[in-house]
Amino acid sequence: MDTTPLSPYRPGFGARPLVVAGREQLLRETKHAMVAMTSFNQPHVAPIVLVGPRGMGKTVSLGLIEEQARDHGFATASLSFVASGRNNTQQLATSVAESLEDGLDAERPLMKKLSRYLAGFSIEISTGFVTVTKEFQDGDHRPMGLAETLETATAAHVENGKAGFVLLIDELHTGSPADINMLYMAAQHMIQRSKHPFAIIAAGTPDTPVIIGASGSSFGERSQFLPVSSLDTGAALEALVEPARRVGVAWSREAIDLTLSAAQGNPWRIQQLGDASWRAAEELDAPLASGSTITITMASRGVESVAKSLEQGSFPSRWRNASPAEREYLTAMAQVMGPDYIAQVRDLNALLGKTAQDTSEFRRRLINKGLIASPQRGALRFTAPGFDRYLLELHDLTRLSAAEIAALHE
Repeated sequence: MDTTPLSPYRPGFGARPLVVAGREQLLRETKHAMVAMTSFNQPHVAPIVLVGPRGMGKTVSLGLIEEQARDHGFATASLSFVASGRNNTQQLATSVAESLEDGLDAERPLMKKLSRYLAGFSIEISTGFVTVTKEFQDGDHRPMGLAETLETATAAHVENGKAGFVLLIDELHTGSPADINMLYMAAQHMIQRSKHPFAIIAAGTPDTPVIIGASGSSFGERSQFLPVSSLDTGAALEALVEPARRVGVAWSREAIDLTLSAAQGNPWRIQQLGDASWRAAEELDAPLASGSTITITMASRGVESVAKSLEQGSFPSRWRNASPAEREYLTAMAQVMGPDYIAQVRDLNALLGKTAQDTSEFRRRLINKGLIASPQRGALRFTAPGFDRYLLELHDLTRLSAAEIAALHE
């Protein structure tokens, strides 16, 4: 058999999987926006914001959208906001300038005009080079002129033969209120005044809509929020099985069932478990090669390996990020969770001895923190698969049986 020593799974944060599954509807939405912009030669009607918990593939989705924009003839600039240290507004202006550094004559009128605006951000641009003459820190002044910078940069791209300009921002929720307010002021300016196709496409955690609203920008309410959530069964199966198939390796039915149950549709967890199962094969002195199969034994080892890693890393961090009252809520949620990994709100409230009104604020905060999600009305699940097991083991508790849950309502 031909050996294939490298795992086809990519569990790193933000790393694009070999197979991206389940994001077809999202890409249809953004494609529609790009076609509309080019058809009517105007900006998109509002910023598009991808919203979802960590591990759902928002960063990967932004990368796919950037490729999609380029395929439609758009110039692009991309960056990630940060919570502290770097000045996000200056970094945004730098990314815009860098999108123009190749193939554009700095002596052209539009470029000279852009240079004047960029000077306010301590940025110089010349053919082939962008220089930040003074790095601003978070909390430093935020120069005006972002709207004019975007408008002029878009016009310069169009003059250079591009269809328009798309600005992509990851980790939008980490921006300060001033950062986000300035961004939305610029977006509103572009939509009202720009004569060319332009769009802002961003991504953030579930509390992003609240953060945008708290920034003071009333225009933020017009954002087009697109959810990025767990994969359905078919997409999860494709994400797990197809990478291995491409290198000639199969999964046994039992290994598939165990792994998908542990992943619960989480795209990042699928990559973790696939990679861990691949490495488990080597530990069992059965390295995978073209024509071989990932067995239930390999998958079981993979599941346990990932669980141990999470129990030493991200799970304690999630626990520390919750208040005492939120911790009580999370623990009770783990106790009443069903075999489908869904907790019914009515069961949870019954266990806590509280009303829905009593617990609504805890629920809202935990959803905004990205610790839990509500897949349907009256139901909750953890956004990190396996967190329920961690909580039960942490407190030496067991999951309640169906009879015990029914007794809570008597």
